Amino acid sequence: MKHFAKRITALLLLLLMTASLLASCSGEAEKSSDEPKTIATYDDYVANTIDFGLGDGETLMEIIEIDGELRATVGIADMDEDLDGIYRHPVPGIPYETEHRYYNMEFAEDTSKRESTISSHEVALFADPTVDFVFGGEPFLYTQTETGIPRYYGVLYHFYRDGQIMDEIIVPEHMVDGNNVRFANYNAYAHLMLYEDVVYAGINYEGVNSLYVNDHFVSLPNWTPGLPEYEYCGLIGIDGIPCALVCAWETTRDEQIVDTLWEETRLIPLSPDTTELSLEGTKIDGKATGGAFSDGKYGYFMCGSELWRTDGKDSKRIADLIFNGVSETSEIRSVRALSDGRILVVADGKLLELTGKDGNVTDDRRVFTVGVVNLYGPLYDLQLTFSKFNGISGDVAFTVKEFDDKASLNLALLSGEISIVITRDQFMLKNYVNQDLLLPLDEVAPELFEKGVLIENIADATRIDGTCYYLPRHFDIRGGITNARIVEEAENFETHQGFYDFVNQKDPRYFKNQTKQSIFMTFAQDVDEWIDWETNSCHFDDGSFEALLDFCNQGSTQEEVDNYMYQSDSYIIDNSTFVLRDSVQSNFFADVTDAKEYLEKLPAAKPGEEGLPTNDVRVIYPYPSSVHDGFEIFTPHYFAVVDNEVSREAAGEFLKWHFLENVVEDFTSAELFYHPAEGFSLNKEENDRYLSRNIDGFIDVTPDPALPADVQMYVMADNMNHNMKCGQEQYEKTWDLISRADHFQYFRNEVFDVMLEEARRVFYNAITAKQAADYVQNRISLYLAEQS
Repeated sequence: MKHFAKRITALLLLLLMTASLLASCSGEAEKSSDEPKTIATYDDYVANTIDFGLGDGETLMEIIEIDGELRATVGIADMDEDLDGIYRHPVPGIPYETEHRYYNMEFAEDTSKRESTISSHEVALFADPTVDFVFGGEPFLYTQTETGIPRYYGVLYHFYRDGQIMDEIIVPEHMVDGNNVRFANYNAYAHLMLYEDVVYAGINYEGVNSLYVNDHFVSLPNWTPGLPEYEYCGLIGIDGIPCALVCAWETTRDEQIVDTLWEETRLIPLSPDTTELSLEGTKIDGKATGGAFSDGKYGYFMCGSELWRTDGKDSKRIADLIFNGVSETSEIRSVRALSDGRILVVADGKLLELTGKDGNVTDDRRVFTVGVVNLYGPLYDLQLTFSKFNGISGDVAFTVKEFDDKASLNLALLSGEISIVITRDQFMLKNYVNQDLLLPLDEVAPELFEKGVLIENIADATRIDGTCYYLPRHFDIRGGITNARIVEEAENFETHQGFYDFVNQKDPRYFKNQTKQSIFMTFAQDVDEWIDWETNSCHFDDGSFEALLDFCNQGSTQEEVDNYMYQSDSYIIDNSTFVLRDSVQSNFFADVTDAKEYLEKLPAAKPGEEGLPTNDVRVIYPYPSSVHDGFEIFTPHYFAVVDNEVSREAAGEFLKWHFLENVVEDFTSAELFYHPAEGFSLNKEENDRYLSRNIDGFIDVTPDPALPADVQMYVMADNMNHNMKCGQEQYEKTWDLISRADHFQYFRNEVFDVMLEEARRVFYNAITAKQAADYVQNRISLYLAEQS
């Protein structure tokens, strides 16, 4: 392992070299440590996942102890599309009908006692088994005025008391569709309380928490400047008394720098007359992240993967569920205290059993931190990935921590906190490589680099001096695309100036539907065009950057683009960006000659119809570059391993699992409809199965007549587009395009930000393009000299 002092010195230099980082580095760095966090021995409980013996399409919704046995509520997913002979389109994995199943206290089922629930879709019940109070719903049958066709659209939720449905629909008023019909989707979850015979319910509809009191939903406070920011985390009970659980905080913002001044978890008292939630309440320990419950005495709440318990005054973490696959995004449905002292948790459709420790029990499992910054898209998918790994990983686990900026992540690296870095920022990762902060992945996970495992040219595009330090899991292919009717020779696209000349001569509409800055973003993000990284020199003053600015300056304002979109010919776009994340369509060609031959077989287009699918033929090409020959690769994020001897083995195990085992085995059309693929997989075999699903996959474009009219149009268009991608030829063409990709798109970085700053001054006529090129040359030359 490299000397940690060397890494600290190198990173301190990196911090000093970048002005944007200095703003948040005034404090002294924490003392470095290579020791990971361990599951604390002072936790009161050890958690185990119980194999409940559920079948495919079944999920655990609830569980409760009744008269010395356990009654589980099990949801059954993927039901038939028809219900009572009426169309219902199911969502894969979502539970619909529910039933009760009975188990002894050791989780052995008495199958003879299975029974349907009173409500068609039961999701929650009161913690006291002597009180029959349930939250559930019934399928909602609705006939659209436009079509006159009845269809099941979702579920109407109700309370059920003593086996009888209560009339009121427990769905928030804001959940109203275009036909003024109030209903919700399946799979809500809730925590129910009765206090002095008044109903209190914390209900989560589709990831959004709502609070119901007495006979109404409680309004959550609107945030205004000067007030704390907050998150309502759920309904919690202390000695049977209902409270709202809220996490509140205050921050200051200086552009990209966000500093948290304070953050605390509060218990907000509730009464039958509460109509708007106050943020004033009792502070308790722990950082609540969502999920709140009670057992009649204590309140329970989640802090990320940790389960905490409170009596309203003192709060304590009693178990970390990270090794059971629980993360901040997990669906925690209930927490139940049993008569024998155990605690049961229903999380993500699974049952977790928490058993109290005695004085001789210790737990030395280790937890490492994944540092995330500049992510493309939400954190949810990453948290879900690591949660899945933690559930099968043995004695190590990973927790995901997102940082507001690169400076904060750098300081965490200094302290030895971070084991894996995930970011979209390749520029930042290259700086880490230069500072000896990252490990070669060839050493950490050599199995990934065996022949035929990964798509070789994509993995090779990340290599620095022949070594791979970071990898994407999924990617898209990007380039340019033009109308085959206007292009004559492929060499028009081999240089920037050649492309500028082509557009100016052949495509007058190009500048009408693009702003100056959007054109600049297309061409300028490839900073390799102007920088020689081997010599740390640049050539923005050789005329090429000035020519780009002149080209971009022909673009429109945003208002002009908006106005143009209303014109009759605005749908015809001869040149645009091409993004490939599935099989290439049959009318797209990477060779001009092939495109022309295909075009000759089509009927002549009438004026104004050149862009219609029936006679549209396109030529795909890599954007011109003096450095790269192939297509650009885009990825939402890369994975890199920090040089830390303590965590490198665990990081390697995660990478091997994520790239080699965590793969989709069967790409079904239904699954892709509801959960579209993330793009191409770096795992070669997985990606081949993804593309192979299209071969000979022609389908009838006629949609089901029972679908609403707008849905029929969508399905028919989707089916037509699918058919254009089918066949052996499209499969081979797609692999050919992937094999021609050779460089990754840069994220925003110090160099590009300087380029964009000066370009904007040109676009606002504050300076000339020649002046901007000179300014950029001077500023980037100084930056590169500092890097040396």
